[in-house]
Amino acid sequence: MDEDIFEAIQAERDRQDVKWGANRYLAKEVWLTILMEEVGEAAKAALEADTEGYAKELIQVAAVAVAAVESHRAGPPSLPLHEEWPPEKS
Repeated sequence: MDEDIFEAIQAERDRQDVKWGANRYLAKEVWLTILMEEVGEAAKAALEADTEGYAKELIQVAAVAVAAVESHRAGPPSLPLHEEWPPEKS
């Protein structure tokens, strides 16, 4: 596989992290909604014979899919246990 494809996906992930924040957890249904919106944009570009836009949208599809996997692996943010709340003051 071409290394430039992976570089483009990483650049898009970096752009997304700057825009939305690097440490974000979203429910799987939300990630799928975002992913499907990107797939729809790729389909629109394909139907309009926009070859440059098509490739750009596919990179965004891949980057969102990677972000969704990262979110899934990280899981929801942990909350303090009842015994740990409120935090001790130093």
